Amino acid sequence: MNRALLLLAAALIGCGEEPGPCDARRDLLQSEAGLVVTELEHPGWGRTECAQCHPVWTYHQADCADGVAIEVDAIDATEPEDCVACHGANGVEEWQEATP
Repeated sequence: MNRALLLLAAALIGCGEEPGPCDARRDLLQSEAGLVVTELEHPGWGRTECAQCHPVWTYHQADCADGVAIEVDAIDATEPEDCVACHGANGVEEWQEATP
């Protein structure tokens, strides 16, 4: 009986809340550069294969920028080049031209 209660307690302890859409994401607005990623803050600086770390189904799922209203449904970014307008060219020379 004690063993069954112990196993039940251990199983219930493992049950936690589902992670929120903004968990484990940093607020880009805390950076001096704002939404633009910088070499010091982004380990993928200069790389063009953004989807290897940022799969399209994982970003802009919720408004994770504190104090800024972002209409996530209005963002249509499916290619890395689409991100340049808000997040900068990520050190990629070819994308510099598209940076506003």
